[in-house]
Amino acid sequence: MKYLAQHIPAPLWKRLLAYIVDALIIGFFVDVSFIGLSKKALGDLSEKTFLSAAIPEITSLIIIMTLVSVILSLLYWSVLEYKLGQSLGKMLFGLYVASETKKLTFVQTLVRNITKTASWLLVIDSLSLLRYPYYKRFTEKWSQTYVVDKTTKK
Repeated sequence: MKYLAQHIPAPLWKRLLAYIVDALIIGFFVDVSFIGLSKKALGDLSEKTFLSAAIPEITSLIIIMTLVSVILSLLYWSVLEYKLGQSLGKMLFGLYVASETKKLTFVQTLVRNITKTASWLLVIDSLSLLRYPYYKRFTEKWSQTYVVDKTTKK
């Protein structure tokens, strides 16, 4: 908590904008990565109907692509926050992730970012932002982490 005493919690608007930047970056790279694979597997989508999702080959490909996307997005946030203390979106807004314990661990970053893999999970997790001190999501409380704004000091 020594670190938190020196800095103020990151404003919610900065956190939201940083998240949007990160989501756009992840979306771009995932889309680019899967364009060739999906065209090869699915062909021209105009020739397909929504009923084609019942075809096992297409269904399994969609499941695999979804799982890979989830893993890559979780790794994006977790690795950057573990190694640099911030994601690219947080860098843009001067935000940092800090640990309430001594040093930020990879497990802490995994726990705090797990809900970012599904929008509905993140919405539920974010409901606590207004309840807990320092604008903490449930996963931030459990991981003993918080986000601070380095651009302003107490």
